[in-house]
Amino acid sequence: MAAFPHLDQLFGGYLHQDFDAVHGSFEEAVADFARTDPSRVEPLRQEMTRFLAHYGADADAEYTRRYGGDIALAAPDETAAALFGEIDALLVAAR
Repeated sequence: MAAFPHLDQLFGGYLHQDFDAVHGSFEEAVADFARTDPSRVEPLRQEMTRFLAHYGADADAEYTRRYGGDIALAAPDETAAALFGEIDALLVAAR
């Protein structure tokens, strides 16, 4: 299994099952991740790209296996790539 420590930090520490109670919204949770330690932003962006490249056509299933208990993909139209794109845009905006 490939290691994705920054994705694990984002989902385990910020986008967990209680993120709305802690951060108020999905957008604010991602912004809090970026503001807490800005040095993690670029490695996270690279990990999202690497995750999608590594898992290819199985990226949605692997995302669901790893992180779907906290932030589920809104089936059938949301993909891991779309979710990561949204996160990426929020990370860039938080700078």
